[in-house]
Amino acid sequence: MNLEELYKKYKQISQEIISALEKEDLDALEDLLFEREEILKNIMSNEVEKERLQELYTKYDLFNIDKIMKEKFNDKIHIVKQELNKLRKRKQATRGYNNLSAKAVFLSKRK
Repeated sequence: MNLEELYKKYKQISQEIISALEKEDLDALEDLLFEREEILKNIMSNEVEKERLQELYTKYDLFNIDKIMKEKFNDKIHIVKQELNKLRKRKQATRGYNNLSAKAVFLSKRK
């Protein structure tokens, strides 16, 4: 594959990653990220001037696509963190309730 084709494929896969993030298709996302990484390795293995790489990056508007992808990942990370915090709070509340009821039984027993 030549450099232009690699950049086109990179753009296509990046757009598919964004779509997979929106659909929450984690199986496809894993495969797409692996494929994108392989393309990046191929791009970097080509001994091309840095200016040419930047030119193609700009030509295919990859900066904006990468920016959108990063925002989507950050949104998903934020949502997952919120869910983990909710679960942690529920677990603490349950543990506290269980400890309270155990202490109440212990204190209410007579000899």
